Amino acid sequence: MEQVTDGVWLDKTPASTDEQSIGLVIIFGWMDASVRHLQKYGQWYRTENNLSVLYVESRQRDVLRSAAATAQVLEPVRTILAEYGVVADDNAKATAACFVHVFSDGGSRSLKNFTGFLHDAHQQTLVAAGIVFDSCPGQFTVTTAVRSFAAPIRNLLLRPIAVGLLYVFFSALRLIHLVTFSPDATEVTRRALLEPGRFGQPSEAGSLAPRLYQYSESDELIVYQAVEAHAEAARQSGASVMLKKWENTPHVRHMQADPAAYWAEVAKLYEQAEQHAAVVASRAKL
Repeated sequence: MEQVTDGVWLDKTPASTDEQSIGLVIIFGWMDASVRHLQKYGQWYRTENNLSVLYVESRQRDVLRSAAATAQVLEPVRTILAEYGVVADDNAKATAACFVHVFSDGGSRSLKNFTGFLHDAHQQTLVAAGIVFDSCPGQFTVTTAVRSFAAPIRNLLLRPIAVGLLYVFFSALRLIHLVTFSPDATEVTRRALLEPGRFGQPSEAGSLAPRLYQYSESDELIVYQAVEAHAEAARQSGASVMLKKWENTPHVRHMQADPAAYWAEVAKLYEQAEQHAAVVASRAKL
């Protein structure tokens, strides 16, 4: 496995002799999940489908990264995706499609940022054949935001202080958005993930790739109604949508509860994605 850039890793598989319409899997991790955590999910794609996997970490410190620094980090990633043929613009069609697996709001934000970078800096789109949303996208609340950002703090003395400061910060942020009638960052991400132009050929935008939402009512960091509302919005936009509601599973821990059932749902989506990707590959030959 090689490091592409800060927080991004590529795990290559040996070149396949079979022609594959899905060229790459991209896994966007939950906040502060290490690549070691994400490899547990990437292994299924490598074993079952012989696909290379690109791992994108989501760290708290990335939230404070400037636009210029973000572009510098993401440019090498764009180069890798171009090599796999999964980006497109008005002058060049994609030759394959990618399969995306997103975890939590941290991963959702990373996906939004990257597709935004492709569009704004290069007028390109990420051609996705299917997207798995695990425990996302959520909806901003002060309580869930504090829980998310306080989760990595283990020091028993510092944690109460940090939690108090986070409550003050996110309460003030919430008030600003209410007073200015502006969408918060989570809402901006939710809307972005429903934009067809981010995930297909620019000249053929208008249909969303099939998607799977895996979530739980017991999730303390994500409001499950927000996941269902996003799934319904995607369905109304023309996407093929599958939902798997888990019983009593915590945040991003559905796979650990029942790996066979989790991957069976992903396999159903992957089958649809292969059909979607085959269309992309056939159009590239025209």
